[in-house]
Amino acid sequence: MQSRNWKELQKTLFSEIDADDLMLLPVDRREGVMWTPGLDHLSEIVAARFPKMNLLVQYPSFPDFQQESYEYAGEEEPHIPLLLPADLTRENTLEQAIRMLAGAAFPSARDKTRAAIRHLLDSMRSYPIELAPGTVLIHSKFGEMEKPLLMVCHTPDGWPVPNLPRPPRIILVLLGPQSRPPEWHLKTLSVVARRMHQIGLDHALMSVVNAQAIAALFGWKIFRCGKG
Repeated sequence: MQSRNWKELQKTLFSEIDADDLMLLPVDRREGVMWTPGLDHLSEIVAARFPKMNLLVQYPSFPDFQQESYEYAGEEEPHIPLLLPADLTRENTLEQAIRMLAGAAFPSARDKTRAAIRHLLDSMRSYPIELAPGTVLIHSKFGEMEKPLLMVCHTPDGWPVPNLPRPPRIILVLLGPQSRPPEWHLKTLSVVARRMHQIGLDHALMSVVNAQAIAALFGWKIFRCGKG
């Protein structure tokens, strides 16, 4: 089930439910890769709307980052995004940085660039993922791309993002190919999240002074114009 925003998703979901259904609702914890603000109250909304329905809420198990290997195997290589560092200032806003990301993904297709910008801005307004206090992930799938792109944005004073209690200093903007199946995009999100935890969300990342330093901590390739 895919929708552009939470209101559309709820409308579609509720139209498919009967009062006596058994529903399994997979959700994620606040620190999880797939958490969004709408998940906080979705189970309560469903239960209130359908009080006679059998509702099971499923949370994923906690990942053991201590035991995981971070040697990226060959099958994970396509999921490792190219990096685009960007420092946010009053002159270089988050929207302008997103425009730069979309332009890098589709350098010769203005219509695709504009559409990708809309997708990412909708993602920012609807379901930003707070990986940790001060660090936010925005993601979307759009268009045909050889490799996913991850823009690493940094601002020393924090940048206001809708639906979040505090302005984040680090904003990660991931753009993946639309042609790939959903599980492919989830794999890319998982690779990014694991790398973040390996770096150390609370210590190493919070001590950096610019986007280039964050990109260096990731250790992945930097996107170069004309080199996909």
